[in-house]
Amino acid sequence: LYATTENIHKMSEIRGDTMSNLHQAMKKEPEAFRDLIVLKDVQRIVVEIVNSILGSKETLINISTIKSAKNYIFQHSIDTTVLAIALANKLKFNRNELDELAMGCLLHDLGMTLMPEKLINKAGMLTAKEYALIKEHSVLGYKILSSNPNIFPIVSQVACQHHERQDGSGYPFGFSGSNEKPEKAILYEKGRIFRNAEIATVA
Repeated sequence: LYATTENIHKMSEIRGDTMSNLHQAMKKEPEAFRDLIVLKDVQRIVVEIVNSILGSKETLINISTIKSAKNYIFQHSIDTTVLAIALANKLKFNRNELDELAMGCLLHDLGMTLMPEKLINKAGMLTAKEYALIKEHSVLGYKILSSNPNIFPIVSQVACQHHERQDGSGYPFGFSGSNEKPEKAILYEKGRIFRNAEIATVA
């Protein structure tokens, strides 16, 4: 995953000052991102996380509250995956559904690897311009994942929708939810958050 992040930085050649820079890089070489995700490595991590949780009668989730800036995105993605799988297991997801959810959660912040490090590591509050740029990470993550034909569409939707909110106040599209437990999968409903994205958001 770290190597993948480095490759994305190299291919995008982004200095990260404006949103247009990000989109220009995506348009310049639309095929460049297709094979960046090392699926075997990601799938191995997914299997290990899900097996670990399903193999415990009582799941003890130990989330580190102190994360270095260097590994924050990766650690956050792992933490989100662990919490999401523990929750989905309670909701009686089958194994395929758990693996699919884990993949989406593990990669949900992939778009953040295209963000300038000075914003990711900024200690104080972001300016309006900086926040607008950071918000682009969900769509950028979706574009990277959806360009890979070997990744299920629902995985890329988790990256796209994990900042949507039940009341429609989230981004990027202002989708909403029913505010009920997402026990049944809804393949597609206009303006509605996907079930896996709802769980990732809570996690």
